[in-house]
Amino acid sequence: MEKILIVEDEKSISMVLKAYLRKAGYSVEQAYDGYSAVALFEQERPSLVLLDLMLPGIDGMSLLKWIRRQSDCPVVILSALNSDDHRAKGIDAGADEYMCKPFFGEEVVGRVQEVLYRRRQG
Repeated sequence: MEKILIVEDEKSISMVLKAYLRKAGYSVEQAYDGYSAVALFEQERPSLVLLDLMLPGIDGMSLLKWIRRQSDCPVVILSALNSDDHRAKGIDAGADEYMCKPFFGEEVVGRVQEVLYRRRQG
């Protein structure tokens, strides 16, 4: 079973994402700040990370750069920072997708499935 790490400081958003992803058959871990995300990433080795950018502790962009130094694990950014500049910086830093809040649960699941499919295809 593929494991998704949700890194989102808003617990209500994280819980909704968790419910949608579990319903789609994924195992889910949750981190609510950058420091716990690092620990869970190292411990769990997820198949994909859903990453908010505005996090306590280590911010999401720094966390993305850290993940890229450690692994080629796919990262999908979920952020309220929706300017063209923010999206471009996220993709340039190594994100596989950049989704702006608000979003629909089904859309997130679809993007996760697509990113994982592309990763399996090489």
